[in-house]
Amino acid sequence: MTSVAESMAAVSQGNLSKRIDGDFRGHLGQVQTAVNGTLDQLSELLDDVQTSVEAAKRGNFALNISLDGRAGFFERLCTGINALCDISERGLSELYSVLEEVGDGDLTVSMSDAYEGRFADIAQAVARMTTGISDMMDEVQETATEVSQKALDIATTAARVKSGSTEQVEALSDSEILLASFSQSATAVAKEATEADVLCKTACVRAEEGQSVSEKLQDQFKEIQATTAEIGLALEQIEAIALQTTLISLNASVEAARGSGGSNAGFKVVAQEVRDLANRSGAAAADIRAKTETVNSAVANGGKLVSHAASALSAIHKAMSESSDMVAGLSAAGAEQIQKTSALKNQIEIISDKATQNLALARDSADLSSGLEDGSAHTIEQLGRFKRPSVLGQRAA
Repeated sequence: MTSVAESMAAVSQGNLSKRIDGDFRGHLGQVQTAVNGTLDQLSELLDDVQTSVEAAKRGNFALNISLDGRAGFFERLCTGINALCDISERGLSELYSVLEEVGDGDLTVSMSDAYEGRFADIAQAVARMTTGISDMMDEVQETATEVSQKALDIATTAARVKSGSTEQVEALSDSEILLASFSQSATAVAKEATEADVLCKTACVRAEEGQSVSEKLQDQFKEIQATTAEIGLALEQIEAIALQTTLISLNASVEAARGSGGSNAGFKVVAQEVRDLANRSGAAAADIRAKTETVNSAVANGGKLVSHAASALSAIHKAMSESSDMVAGLSAAGAEQIQKTSALKNQIEIISDKATQNLALARDSADLSSGLEDGSAHTIEQLGRFKRPSVLGQRAA
């Protein structure tokens, strides 16, 4: 009994190697045989369980415990352990198969619903995972498609912006050339207007001088007319004297004809000479009067012409003065126009720089949109490798 107690005590402490030693007979021999046999079966069973557990720890659930020579509790325990290994092997193998197919892109696979407990939870989790991944990929594909379309729209818009910016840059360049030409023309016009203003002012001075000379000529013509008038009075006196002298010479001739002798003949000759002198004086006075009248008429006409010239010079002075004011205004307007043209040219240069920057941005946008479109197409292509319920439904439809 002491040996039996020691063996049982060892078993209670997990030591199955302690057997009942000795050579017993009768009932004690039967007890010894039964206990030692039970310990042998337990040791063998635990060795098999340990082997199965070690295999399970290494991921091998296919190693079953043999049922040969085992009955009752031992058979039920081995059957239970084998069933646990079988369900674990089947569940993990199916999970591995599902995950492998998911890894290969098939999101339509799922675990069977023949499981209970934690394996059923795993099957449901796998189903939710594949459904979630499929839905996510559907959204990613839809987003990628939208991104691709947007990238195409951006590329189209960028191309239009690029084309418009190019045209704008060319137009602004042409505008700069035209403005430069216009500025040169305006500068030339302003210079010519300044020169014309100087000429107008010079002409005004010359017109004033001419008007002054005309006024002096008018005064001289008046003096000439006064002098010719005085000459006319003197001629009248000369003509009167010649007339009287002629009358006297006639009287002297008459008296000489009445008398006789040599003295009368001499007196007659003197009277004739006086009469001839009077006639010549009258003729000279008449000639002087005719010439004086001609000079007086010419002076009168010259006075009228000088008066007309003075009026014309006055009108010219007034017109040139007005022209000078207009040319001065034109010169000032030209200077202002040059200033505004310069400011406009600066603004166009700024706009041209902005247009050039917009052109560069449009090119960058086109490149980015092209890369985005290529990336979206690659994403869609990669998503097409996955077998999804939504894709299968679309293909079936």
